[in-house]
Amino acid sequence: MNQSFSYRAQTRMGEALSGNIDAGSVEDAQRKLDLLQLHVIELKAAEKPRTGGTLSAGDLIAFNQQLIHLTSAGLPLERGLRLVAEEMRRGRLASAIRELASDLEAGTPIEKALESRRGVFPASYARLLEAGVKSGSLAGVLLNLSRHLELMRRLRATLWRTLAYPIVVLVVLCGVLLFLTGHVIPGFSKIFYDFKIELPDATKFVMLMSHVMPPVLIGILALVLCGGPLVYLLRKFDLDQGLTDSTIMRIPLIGPIMSRSLVAGWCDAVRVGVEASMDLPAAIALASSISPSRRLRQDSEILMALLTDGRTLDTAGRLMVVPATVPVSMAHGARMGDLPGTLKSLVDLYQQQADIRVQALPGILTPMLLLIMAVSIGTAIVALMMPMICLIGAVSGTGKK
Repeated sequence: MNQSFSYRAQTRMGEALSGNIDAGSVEDAQRKLDLLQLHVIELKAAEKPRTGGTLSAGDLIAFNQQLIHLTSAGLPLERGLRLVAEEMRRGRLASAIRELASDLEAGTPIEKALESRRGVFPASYARLLEAGVKSGSLAGVLLNLSRHLELMRRLRATLWRTLAYPIVVLVVLCGVLLFLTGHVIPGFSKIFYDFKIELPDATKFVMLMSHVMPPVLIGILALVLCGGPLVYLLRKFDLDQGLTDSTIMRIPLIGPIMSRSLVAGWCDAVRVGVEASMDLPAAIALASSISPSRRLRQDSEILMALLTDGRTLDTAGRLMVVPATVPVSMAHGARMGDLPGTLKSLVDLYQQQADIRVQALPGILTPMLLLIMAVSIGTAIVALMMPMICLIGAVSGTGKK
């Protein structure tokens, strides 16, 4: 059974060469390299590629920034990547860059080397770099992609920062209600039972809630505290297909923000593809492959089908996620010869709409949660005090007699 061996060697002209070769053993690999008239300096079993999903957004941005600097400086890509990997020394990104540099040194085009590592680099990344190489503007494509990645990361970070305070208020609310229903109300229930007091309807309702609410509150706390790590794990292992459509976009207040953020990201990805000299269907396909929304990918397929049939985008009609303004504006921009500018305007428009809703979110959620807390605690106190007042009156009356 063949396995992969990594080697460093020199040609007869003294040029350094490294890469991987498949062979049944070290001796077999040595013979193959001798047949190629290479002087072997180092030969060892290749490291097994790491698994566990694609690079994180931060790692991909860091890698893309390195590529921008290398292509702008004119340094040979494989040599530059090798230097970058040596500086990082260890870690998943360093290992991925080191393996990529080995492939490039062996003569593999960068788009092919990235395509063969779909488990590490997104498939759309390889297609975009291939377009940049063909158009002769790789540095410009990488710069546009870097801006797109930063835009998407900023939108996600802004949403999470905005939700942080309401989430803390929700956790405190659940904790207070759990304490009331789990400890305070049962203690009063025992007192009322011992004194055989006739309870008002409001008190009976609160007593009933003390049995129903604890499991519900524990479930809410578990969902809030474990929801973020769970979503992260699902995305890390590419198991989040349909999560955006089935759950996140159905949440009131959050859904519209997510929808506009997705549209802004989709328009920006199409713009990156168009500026990389892709034709419009290919640019839409690129944006579709990046999107986490299945419904947005279906909208993309409809738009690509229209273009394939020779029709214009403004005949698309109603779509599931993409607003009607987007295809109409894209068709107008294409006719005017300024599609990238039109897409940039659409990105700014939907990004601004998402930002406005994000900024308004704390002003809606936080007072709502505080009001729920105040009403819940106030209702519990009043309901528990009503029998106590009756009990005190009964005891006082008995004492007078």
